[in-house]
Amino acid sequence: MRFIKRKHRPEYAAVQREWAMWVKQMEKTLPGYGEQNEALHWMVRILTGVRVLYCLFYLIMTFVYGMEKTNAVMTLLGPFIFYGWYMLMLRESPVLTVLMLIGRGASIVWGGVSLLQMSWWLPFPLVFMLVTAAAIEFIEAVFCIYMLFNPLARHTIRLNRAFARGMRVQVPDEGLE
Repeated sequence: MRFIKRKHRPEYAAVQREWAMWVKQMEKTLPGYGEQNEALHWMVRILTGVRVLYCLFYLIMTFVYGMEKTNAVMTLLGPFIFYGWYMLMLRESPVLTVLMLIGRGASIVWGGVSLLQMSWWLPFPLVFMLVTAAAIEFIEAVFCIYMLFNPLARHTIRLNRAFARGMRVQVPDEGLE
């Protein structure tokens, strides 16, 4: 985001240089690390973007149908919370991913139950909004499953965690499979 001018502190630049050297070292030793790491980060950006679009749609529906404004405000905070949670998942323990997966599953079930209870009186745009929310949560759950069970993604997250904690790991010579 080069259009936003930020005042960069020297510490930030040093961490970025160290991160670039780390990625270059990992890419030499473990081919595929950089590509997988970039793919995971792009998926987080895409999921966050979809959430932002959903929140804007939700905000419009709030004003059109006169729903509570506090729900709209809380929904607008959602993408920021989820972005932070996903970025944390990319460098911390799999426990966070399991918690997110449980949360997504529970949300899909509760959303489905409420949709079935209210579908007979809801206008079609609101039904579409609830179905869209369930679809987004399903995609997020699939992403969590991918992060948990794909060996390349798990190994990439493990290396990110090692870098974030300031440790240097002994990397095997055979590379990622």
